[in-house]
Order: sequence, then structure tokens, then C-alpha cells
Amino acid sequence: MEFAYKYCDLHQLELLKLYKDDGINGTIPLEQRTSGKQLIEDAKEKKFDTLLIYKLDRLGRSARITLNSIHMLEE
Repeated sequence: MEFAYKYCDLHQLELLKLYKDDGINGTIPLEQRTSGKQLIEDAKEKKFDTLLIYKLDRLGRSARITLNSIHMLEE
């Protein structure tokens, strides 16, 4: 988390919220994770326009899960 704060500070980005699913495996689709559901809801409500992801495998471990997650967020 400290990296996120430093990155946002360095690039003058406002950090609104961190979405964390501690202990949740990336093989589980985003919409089935607690923080993932919240992320999707916030995206639908247009609460943010930029999403920073620390590592792509945090979004999904397989290409299908990752691409499905990206597609949901883009909608």
C-alpha cells in the first residue's frame, strides 16, 4: 500500500480508494470477490476514471479472467 501512496504522490494523482482482497486468489473472477464487486459498482457509478493496478495478476490469473474483468470495468 505504501507504494500506491508514493506513486500517486509522485505523479500528483488523487488516491480515492484502495481495493484489496487479502487472501483471495486471482483465479476467482473479479465479480465474485468482495472488493472486486465494490470496484465494479464504483466503476458503474463513475466514481473514478483511472484505475491503477499494482500487478496485472492481481486482476486475474488467467487471460480470460483478466480480459473479462477489463471488459466489465470498461462498460
